[in-house]
Amino acid sequence: MLGPIINLTVIALLSGPTLAWLLFPFPLVAILPFSLKILTRIVIILSVLLRLALTSSRVNLDFSRKLTQISFFVGNIGFLPYITGQIVPNSTLKLGSQVLKLRDQG
Repeated sequence: MLGPIINLTVIALLSGPTLAWLLFPFPLVAILPFSLKILTRIVIILSVLLRLALTSSRVNLDFSRKLTQISFFVGNIGFLPYITGQIVPNSTLKLGSQVLKLRDQG
């Protein structure tokens, strides 16, 4: 299972810059100030600390459960995995079942 993941990672890392070099005649360099470079790390650290503070054992368990449900919903971008994973194949299976019933001779 690890082999295909590594292959896809290597291909993605090599094809992105190659495509950029083919599309743009001159290299594009983004020079960011130090404050923007450090901002990413600050946001990650603050979000980890906030998550630890909200889910600590001192916080009410009901709030912790609600927070877990909210983070699950937000992490799945709403119900998108359920919509794309359940409705499309289900409708296809229903259509196939109807076609089978129409063509069935007995």
